[in-house]
Amino acid sequence: LLFMLAVIVYFRQRLLNRQAIAQRAQQDLAESEKRFRVLIEHAPVAFAIFKGKVGIIKMLNRSFIRTFGYRPNELHDVEDWWRVAYPNPTYREKIQKLWFDRFEAAKTTHQPFEPMEAMVCCRDGTERYIRFHAILIGSFNLVAFIDLTEQKHNQEALLKAKETAEQATK
Repeated sequence: LLFMLAVIVYFRQRLLNRQAIAQRAQQDLAESEKRFRVLIEHAPVAFAIFKGKVGIIKMLNRSFIRTFGYRPNELHDVEDWWRVAYPNPTYREKIQKLWFDRFEAAKTTHQPFEPMEAMVCCRDGTERYIRFHAILIGSFNLVAFIDLTEQKHNQEALLKAKETAEQATK
């Protein structure tokens, strides 16, 4: 009877230890997710997190809202994004094809998503030249939106200045 009682106490203690370890792991995971959310939320680059094939939008960070003007309650899934960011159906189809081709290539080759660039329509009607980077994490898709608009304007101004200087030289 003492032996049986000792065995029961031993296994009960092991179970309690495993539960404590699982609880600590759960807390560590929750803290890690909280740190990740804070990092993404306060990042100086626009980020969006999509989930699943439908592309349910799980998070749009502050930089995304500041850059494009769209709020999370306005964009529920990727289809909403495609529709507002690319109002011209022909251009939208071209960008979608390019996106999905790169997305499939990244999935099948297990290589990083090849960045792409496109003009995006903001909520206020302005257009921005954006470079997209995507990271596939299981069923999640983390997309970074790098605004190259000012850089493109500077390149165009520099090119015009160069052409003007060449004309003046002639």
